[in-house]
Amino acid sequence: MSSKYALLVLLVLLFHQFFSSLRNFVFGVPNQLSQIYPFPCSNQIKTCSSLLYQHNGLNKDQIATFYSVNKLQIEPISHWRGKQDYLVTVPCTCKNVNGTIGYFYDTLYTLQPGDTFPNVSRQIYIGDEVTFHLVCGCGEKDDSKPIVTYTVQEFDSLSSIVDLLSSKVGDIEKLNPYLGQRPQFLDVGWLLYVPMERS
Repeated sequence: MSSKYALLVLLVLLFHQFFSSLRNFVFGVPNQLSQIYPFPCSNQIKTCSSLLYQHNGLNKDQIATFYSVNKLQIEPISHWRGKQDYLVTVPCTCKNVNGTIGYFYDTLYTLQPGDTFPNVSRQIYIGDEVTFHLVCGCGEKDDSKPIVTYTVQEFDSLSSIVDLLSSKVGDIEKLNPYLGQRPQFLDVGWLLYVPMERS
């Protein structure tokens, strides 16, 4: 996988997050909506199979490397705008990450020559492995619908996400209670937990 491409994606996401937070502050959107919250752990389920939605234009080999998974864990899904995206099946575990308890999937990334993102390069060196704790979600029971960790894209609405992931608006609102304040207001980059109907 091209480390320069991965850094570019990270920089774009951070840049977008900064301006989204600024806009949310200026226009009065509740600040909590612009945050990423881990999915709260269930007393019954400590580990489950969860899905991460991948929409950054990476191919299966790049996704397998980035998420530390086998290519068999990557399924194509067509976005409503005709794009080829992917669902990545990962083991999701309840754990404490730096004082934050929630469901996470850990993936390792090995820094490559040319990785120059200032916050990374000052603390970590080429060849070092970095663990990324990615948020994910588990249902309350073993037979629960799989939960997709989905990042809102441009022009998304709750109804388009429902259609894409075979879900229901009410189910999405239950797993993302902050949407109740303004359920039709979604911002690019927000993270949603979406219960997906089993196929």
